[in-house]
Amino acid sequence: GILKFSKKDVMQSILNKFCINIYGNNMIKKTMILQMFGGVQSTEGSRTERGQLNVLFIGDPSTGKSRMAKTVLEYMPKSKYASGKGASGAGLTATVVKDDFIGGWALEAGAMILANGSLVVLDEFDKLSDEDKTKLHEIMSEQTLTIDKANIHTTLRAETGLLCCANPKESRFDDFS
Repeated sequence: GILKFSKKDVMQSILNKFCINIYGNNMIKKTMILQMFGGVQSTEGSRTERGQLNVLFIGDPSTGKSRMAKTVLEYMPKSKYASGKGASGAGLTATVVKDDFIGGWALEAGAMILANGSLVVLDEFDKLSDEDKTKLHEIMSEQTLTIDKANIHTTLRAETGLLCCANPKESRFDDFS
């Protein structure tokens, strides 16, 4: 069993079964597959190198970017989906809300925190506001989220890869610019 499997082209076997409803785009599909497996997290002294990969796909509308990205959700446990049109920085990261039940403030985790150890697919990244994109910076670089609001002071782990899909400016590539 193992010897027979070791002689196979594993990437090709996975590629043949990944997002079969979209023809071609094998390089994009391979990139998504490799992102699902992630990199190797390494620690050198007190410094830790991240293991998760962040990927941004930019392409014309109706080319299958979103469909391929949503296929990732079928294979990745704990993965989350968000769309740039309806997503907010708080929904992607975390927010502090007034909780009447406990009589104080509570922390509500967003998609990047809930998907710790997995991936977040962020569709329509180009429609996300610049302020909300800025809120993702700490998570993408440090893999943590620091909260300092309403007497809640904490740092949350967010070892989450981000797979973003976006359309080019003006919704199509300009061959003459």
